[in-house]
Order: sequence, then structure tokens, then C-alpha cells
Amino acid sequence: MRGLRAAMPSARCFRGSRFFRVSLSAGSFAAPLLSLSISSTAGLTHERERPVVDQNPPPRSSCKAVDPDYARNLGGFADLCRRTLRRWIFPAVPPWQVALPLDIVHRIYRSDVFMTAHAWTRRPLLALGLVAGAMIAGLAIPTTRAAAQQAPAPVIAAAADLKFAVTEIAAAFKADTGKEVKLSFGSTGNFATQIREGAPFQLFMAADEKFIRDLHKDGFTRDEGDLYAEGRIVLMVPHGSLLKPDAAMDDLAAQLAAGRITRFAIANPEHAPYGLRAEEALKHRGLWEKVRPHLVLGENVSQAAQFALSGNAEGGIIAYSLALAPEVRSQGTFALIPHDWHEPLLQRMALLKSAGPVAEQFYAYLKTSKARDIMKSFGFVLPDEG
Repeated sequence: MRGLRAAMPSARCFRGSRFFRVSLSAGSFAAPLLSLSISSTAGLTHERERPVVDQNPPPRSSCKAVDPDYARNLGGFADLCRRTLRRWIFPAVPPWQVALPLDIVHRIYRSDVFMTAHAWTRRPLLALGLVAGAMIAGLAIPTTRAAAQQAPAPVIAAAADLKFAVTEIAAAFKADTGKEVKLSFGSTGNFATQIREGAPFQLFMAADEKFIRDLHKDGFTRDEGDLYAEGRIVLMVPHGSLLKPDAAMDDLAAQLAAGRITRFAIANPEHAPYGLRAEEALKHRGLWEKVRPHLVLGENVSQAAQFALSGNAEGGIIAYSLALAPEVRSQGTFALIPHDWHEPLLQRMALLKSAGPVAEQFYAYLKTSKARDIMKSFGFVLPDEG
């Protein structure tokens, strides 16, 4: 204990402002960030012992300057830390670069922990190594955990008819689990093409199961996934339109015959399943060739709904799930088209090969009773309830 007490005054003097002025003159504070290379294989050089200081030193403001030879032997902070890290913390790793902020190094030198370590070891490099090692050991695990917690939310590719239903499910998922997913809505065909081109989706919710099966056959999904719903289509018209919605589309036939239809919206049948089903229903009714010159094609069924309700079209055929959403329902009226007028809209979902834990959790959540109830509220027919 007597030796420790004798060393502590020297430690207090060591942390005095004049030592840092000596270091500053050597260029130690030349940059706000020290890039410290530990690629050197040279060991620690012998450091000169610091002179013993009086047991009762004067106040810090009048503390004598540190021996210049001693400060010079320590060198700049960069060289000091480089050699310490190489010798005491990373002795066996391949050469690489480590960056330490200057203020952290400064705080280490001025900390009571360093002073105590220096007084105990009587070797500043060893003391610095002990303190830095403790800092790294204490911060490495929390930093890794924080990085994991801040990982970007998985991107879910969902057919446009799911815009309102899956948005509500995702909100419930976040409330229940604290996890978040990023939703991207569009046409199933376009998403399938993007997945083949390497788009970073982790879960694909298609409006037509054919696309999922084709992707699985070509090795893009983990498996063939699950059937999650069957969709329906409706004839929807905006408020004030001369067209009246009816399930048999009799008024549409009459208005076409009278030449009063100028624009009629559907999703593009080439890549949007709901557009293809709209085409099949119109063909079943015998109206396809008559309405074809007046078609306005949406990139997906959500855009088709916008066109149908814009006031620039007499109406259109859109997804039942969109028509039931309050934001859409308030803008017009609709009639449900008979399901046997077109091929069924069997909707399937599957995890992509790159799916992570959160995407897997969301996939499982979509099968829960809460998610299923939300799907039913938007007019979807569930696989085991058809």
C-alpha cells in the first residue's frame, strides 16, 4: 500500500495539462481521428521509468512539466496505441486497421482507472493495454447486439389487392411482437420478374399461385409455400357516373351499346392476375371486344382502382378487397361479379431463399387467427373456409 500511495501523486502529475502540451508539440493531436495500424510486428520498446515525485505535490496548475525524455519515449498517441494494441490486445490476428477517436484516447489517459492502473504497473503502455482491453471487452457484445437490433426490416412483396389488408396485419404484427416489416405493393407478374433479377425480397405474397410455383421450380423460393386466400373481383363505379353497377353487368352492356362508355379501367392482364380475371369475366359476358377500345390499363389492380374512381372513367373492375376499404368504398359503389365467370384467384405466399428470422415470423403470423380475421374482413375467402 505504501508503494501504491507513493505512485499515485506521480500519476496525478502525469495527467497534468503540461504533459499534453508536450505531446501536442510532437503532433499527437494533429487529426481529430487517429487511424491506428496494428500491422507492425515490432514488440514493445523499453520505456524509461518516470522520476519519483514529491509525496505532497503542489496544485495541478503549478505541477512541474513531465520529463521531456519520458514524453518523447512515449511518442505520439498513435504510435503508443498501435504498439499497445498489437502487443496486448491483438497479438495473433492478421494485419488490419483499427481506428480510435482521439477523445477516447484522451479520456483514457485522464481517467482515474488509467491512473490507478499506471500506478500499479508503473508502465504506461501496459496500463493503457489493460484499460483498452477492458473497454473493448465491455463494449463489443452490446455493440454487436445493437447492430443486430438495428438490422433493416425485411421487405415483403405483396400483390396490390393486399394493400389495406396486409398493411393492417403488419401493424398488428408490430404491436404484438415489436418487429417491423417493410411492405411493397405491386403487380404479381412484375414482382416475379424482379425476384428473378435479384430483388431483395424475403417474402412474396402473390395474387396467383402459378407465379409461386414457377419460382419454386426455378429455385427462388424455399418451397411452394401456402395458399393464404382466394380473391374476388367487383364492378365499381364512382359517384355521379352514368354507369350503374350490377353483378350481371347488364347496364355496362347497355351503355356500351349506346356508345356512352369512354373509359373503363382494369389492371393490365399481361402481368396482373386481377386484370386477367377481369378480362375473363368480360369475355364470359360477351363484352370484351366491345369494351376493349375504351380500356384504361393500370399497372396493378390498385392503380386500376384509382383510374376507375378518378372521375375520368365511367368505372372499372377491381379487387373486392380494395372496394371494401373505407378509403375506396367512400368514393363509389360496386357489385360483386359471380366467381364462376372467371378462373379462381388462388393466392399463395412463400419465403424466398434469403428470408431471415423476422420474415419467417411474419410468415407464421399471417396464419394466426388475428391475421385471418383481418383477411376475411376485406372479403378474402380463406382456403379452409371456401
